[in-house]
Amino acid sequence: MTARRWERAIDHHGEEVPAFAGEYFAREDRSVLLIAGGGFDPRSTHVARLLSGALGQRLHGLLLREERPITEGRLAALADRNVEALLELVPSRDVAGVHVFAGDDAVIGGRAAVEVVKGVPLDGRTDVVVDVSALSIGVSFPVVRHLLERITRQHRAVNLHVIASANAEIDDLIVPVGSEAFDTVHGFRGKWKLHDTEEAAKLWLPQLATGQRDALRKIHSQIAPDETAPILPFPARRPRRGDDLLDEYHVEMLSAWDVDPRNIVYADENNPLDLYRTVLRIDDARQPVFEEVGGALLFLSPTGNKVLAIGAMMAAMERNFPVAYVEATGYEADAAALERLAQPEGSLVHVWLHGEAYAAAAAALP
Repeated sequence: MTARRWERAIDHHGEEVPAFAGEYFAREDRSVLLIAGGGFDPRSTHVARLLSGALGQRLHGLLLREERPITEGRLAALADRNVEALLELVPSRDVAGVHVFAGDDAVIGGRAAVEVVKGVPLDGRTDVVVDVSALSIGVSFPVVRHLLERITRQHRAVNLHVIASANAEIDDLIVPVGSEAFDTVHGFRGKWKLHDTEEAAKLWLPQLATGQRDALRKIHSQIAPDETAPILPFPARRPRRGDDLLDEYHVEMLSAWDVDPRNIVYADENNPLDLYRTVLRIDDARQPVFEEVGGALLFLSPTGNKVLAIGAMMAAMERNFPVAYVEATGYEADAAALERLAQPEGSLVHVWLHGEAYAAAAAALP
């Protein structure tokens, strides 16, 4: 079995996150760059509020505002309100608009976001926190990968953290309007379409989420996997969530995807490391089986739940898995329902991806 980079990753959940922030980020020697999304999602301000309370003037921000062709008026108003709140919480900050689509409808959001982040100096920063709560997969994945590679390549003494505000109810309310632009996420093509994987046995792991049937159908038709192993949330805050998703996708699973019930993957809805470890175990099991007949290639398609998406991102970065994705031209959501959910913060999840804690652990090994 291949060694796993984050097998013993440092993570916190729920009330552990404010406790960690109050102890770690409140230290006077911490200087933090927060990268977050300025969108309509009511979770946009939760992490900024937490860090602002712990850090005060030692918190600096880069707010990425994703701009899409379709923007519903009430959602745009919610986004404006959230940005105003973020500006108050993080006085020392920059705001950058990120065009997700080019004029010819090509998807450029991930590449554009990375270019923005490249221009932000890390000198003097002890920590970088990426709040993925209100960032899309197409933007957050490339940004985190760029930062991890940049910090590692330059041997910088900078800690990298990812935090998400988990609320499955909000995830279900926000339904993307899928474009026709299927592709892999920027920086996550992996070995797909390379000569040495032409004969590889392809396994697709789509993360099932409400309202994503059209997008997942497009992905399936493009990659044409040999097998499909859907990811369902279990355990979940709402026990019937997995059953409801099975009902929503039963046509695809029984016909187009031809899913063997034994291949369904269950992952803890609020623990990204559970999915990360599960995906790597699946890959470890497949590689020797298909080694003599063209090899094995695993595809990920994270949708919906941001916490599970963090686990998929970690696995994809570690093993260079392709992440197949259909970018959204806009979103549909009940703005009034989102406003009602604006105050409850749900459960925060924190993963420490890189930094001094791991160096200290390595030094302690015999």
